[in-house]
Amino acid sequence: MKDKLLSLCKRLRNATHDELLSFMEIEENVLDRMLLFLIEEGKIEKSGDTYHFLKSSIPERSRIKRQNKNLFLMFQYHSPETIELIIKSFCLGLQTQKTAYLTNLDNSCIANFYTEFRKLIYENQHKILLNYFFEKPQIGRYRIFFDKYAYFYVYNNQVFISDKYLNFIDGKDFSKSEIQEFKKTYSYLTRLMAHNTNKAGLHQKLAEGIWRRNKEFNELYADLKVNLLNIS
Repeated sequence: MKDKLLSLCKRLRNATHDELLSFMEIEENVLDRMLLFLIEEGKIEKSGDTYHFLKSSIPERSRIKRQNKNLFLMFQYHSPETIELIIKSFCLGLQTQKTAYLTNLDNSCIANFYTEFRKLIYENQHKILLNYFFEKPQIGRYRIFFDKYAYFYVYNNQVFISDKYLNFIDGKDFSKSEIQEFKKTYSYLTRLMAHNTNKAGLHQKLAEGIWRRNKEFNELYADLKVNLLNIS
């Protein structure tokens, strides 16, 4: 259904909410969810009551490829053995200085790898969040870290982070179990983010913290290498 709406927006280029509702012939709240989803994915934008198809909108696979371009270019300058060691070091939570010593690379080089890994983790969990939110909108909760806002949502006993507030008129409050899970995760993140150096790339580091929570090395390693980096 979202693909049908996106195709319609592409054909019309510009359309009002009422026009889209007429063409799609679906419930208004369903249309609103899909529009929000497409806006968050950067495929359309809203100006007043008019929705505009973004010509820069490209297929998801190409978008991800472009986002990861820097990372895979970085891979080309190092041996598979070095890349493997960097991935394992990141999953073990080693500081960049230690990984730099193990790999005989500059600390700044390792820091760049770590930053790209965190971006992948954040983008992946945010995509999952949008899919959950589209099916069952929630009223998110915010917390402030280093004067920056972070927005939290809970689905299937898993906390998700967003750098933007996802707003929907029919959003539901957290259930009791979701509140408990949010409080436990927030307490964990508060301890994790205590140092000022975490201010840079805050939302990616929060996503990394959630990604690591209650997971063993083997699970983290497989997820990063196989699922996110697509290295067999």
